[in-house]
Order: sequence, then structure tokens, then C-alpha cells
Amino acid sequence: MAAQTLPRDWQLQDGTIRLRPFRFDDVVPFHAMVDVSREVVGRWLAWCNADYDMAAAEQWVARCIQDWPSGQKYACVIEDVRDGSLLGGIGLMIENSPLTHHANLGYWLRSDCHGRGVMTRAARMLAEFGLRELGLPRVHIYALADNIASRRVAEKAGFQFEGVLRRYCKRPDGSASDSAWYSLIAEDLQ
Repeated sequence: MAAQTLPRDWQLQDGTIRLRPFRFDDVVPFHAMVDVSREVVGRWLAWCNADYDMAAAEQWVARCIQDWPSGQKYACVIEDVRDGSLLGGIGLMIENSPLTHHANLGYWLRSDCHGRGVMTRAARMLAEFGLRELGLPRVHIYALADNIASRRVAEKAGFQFEGVLRRYCKRPDGSASDSAWYSLIAEDLQ
């Protein structure tokens, strides 16, 4: 299946949140989101650390903008539709090879937004879009096995638990960790 390029003004929304591509004017609010989330998010994601400065935010946003037309990496911000504030990041990374065709769905949420169902809605919206509109046969999520909050998002979004891959991921300290795997396929949407 060929990569599908989505327009730069593409978006998904449900009346509460909007998913859209990164823009250059997201650098400052994105950095602020990381800044308030280091302690919580940094426990699970190595890049979210004390060294994450404005230059790192600029590089990330520029890479997301550059990668968008490839049809392989759809990195989005999660935006509050009421005031336009950034709530987190989510993305589909598509792998299309002679042996596989699927997408990994990755996400993180600003730490002061946890517990409101934001990420569950965002994960389900983007996964459904991938399955229905992009024609993906499978979307999967993996999380460190002890990251209960991330695993709960996958479960609440309707993903099916498939098992634990031993020593699949790295922790922020570089040590190997087990990873819990979840998937959603088109038949699960019915």
C-alpha cells in the first residue's frame, strides 16, 4: 500500500479535542508542555528530561513538519478546542514493508491533564482514522509493562491486550524493560 499524504490543514476533532499537524508556532507552547511534565512523563520517556530546551522543541517541531508529507509519520498535537491550548502529543508511525503493514500509535499527555479521558479519546480517534481512512490493517500500542496509566489508555480506547514482550523497550535510564502490547484492527470497530 502506498503512503498517503495528508494535507497540512488536516484535523480530527470530537467537540472537546482536536488532533492536527504541528506548526512552527507550536514550539513555545510545546516546550512549556514538556517543562511542566518532566517529572511525570520523564519517568517513561527518555527525551522528557531536564536537558529538553527550546532548541530541542524547535528541532522536534521542525522534524514533525518535515516528516508529515512522507505519509509514514503523522505526529500531531492534541489541542483543546475551547481555547486552543496544547494538551499533548500523539502520532501514527506507519511501517509498510514486504512482510508487514501496520502503525504504531504513540502518545503522551501534559501531566496536569491526566485523568480527564483526553488521551483515551485522542488514541481512539487517531486509531480509527488509521484503520478506516488510511486502510491500515492494524494499529498497535506498546508501553513499558509497569506504565499503568498508558496501558489503561490503550484498554479504554478499545485496544486488545496481546501480551508482554520481554526486554523489548528501554527505560529512560537505558535499562531494558518488558513491554505490554495492544492492538486494534478494523473488526474491533464493529
